[in-house]
Amino acid sequence: PAHALELPPETLMRLVEAYTREAGLRELERKIGALCRTIAVRVASMPHGSERSDVQTTRLEVADLAQLLGPPRHALSPPR
Repeated sequence: PAHALELPPETLMRLVEAYTREAGLRELERKIGALCRTIAVRVASMPHGSERSDVQTTRLEVADLAQLLGPPRHALSPPR
């Protein structure tokens, strides 16, 4: 079955703030690619017929980023 990855706005914002510093989008593209590959491996590793093998969407929350990408690379700036 097809599978989708959902990045809510707050997760995408944290990804940009804590894991990228480049002015362009290259580093962001790499991080999103890493997330997609990690999720693809997890989905492919699920046993056929298991409860989760038919799940169509994986939603990544802010808390998932550290588990999937490691600790943030950049300190978050305080809110203005």
